[in-house]
Parts: sequence; C-alpha cells; structure tokens
Amino acid sequence: MKIFGISFLRAIITYLRTWFLIFFLGKNIGGLTALSILGFSCLATMIPIPTALGSHEAIQIFAFNSLGLGLSTATAFTMIIRGAELSIALIGGMILFRLGTSLLKNTLSKKYEI
Repeated sequence: MKIFGISFLRAIITYLRTWFLIFFLGKNIGGLTALSILGFSCLATMIPIPTALGSHEAIQIFAFNSLGLGLSTATAFTMIIRGAELSIALIGGMILFRLGTSLLKNTLSKKYEI
C-alpha cells in the first residue's frame, strides 16, 4: 500500500508540475488538457530514442499544436522539463557520490582498522 501511495503521489506531483509550468508559460488550460500533455510527455519518454534527436520536442510540438497552445510554448515546456530533470539528476548524483565515499571509507576503515 505504501508503494502505491508513493507512486500515486509521484503521478500527482508530475501532473501538477505540468499544469503549473504551462500556466506560468502564459497559457490557461484545463485539467484534461494538462493530462493529455502529460500523456504525450510520458509517451515521448517511453520511446527509446536519444534526446539529442528531438523526439520529445517533436511529440510535444504535435500535442501543443493540436491543442492550440503554440509551437514556442511546446519548445519552452520541453526545455524547462529537461532542465528540471537534469537538476534533480545532479542532486541525486551528488547524494550517491557522498554515500558511496562514506561507505567505502567505512569499509576500508573496518578492513584495515584505521
């Protein structure tokens, strides 16, 4: 039940992030529009194509254009999402690096009794 709750919380946060980001980009959208944009975003990340090829942007441009939100909004949306995910990945990398070095230090100190 805890795993379901954490997964549900993650989905709600992702949905709210999508809605707030589009709102702050100057577009007023409804709940279903934000959900469809989130769906296209999830679809874009499921395709095993490197992000350097622009698959996420292409899918989001299609979605935003179909919903009448504009092409420039789609590009800004994907770039901000990528920047936010990169920031989270860097923070996670730093935490894992610190955890790894402390585990290595503890293991070596126990092995060699330093």
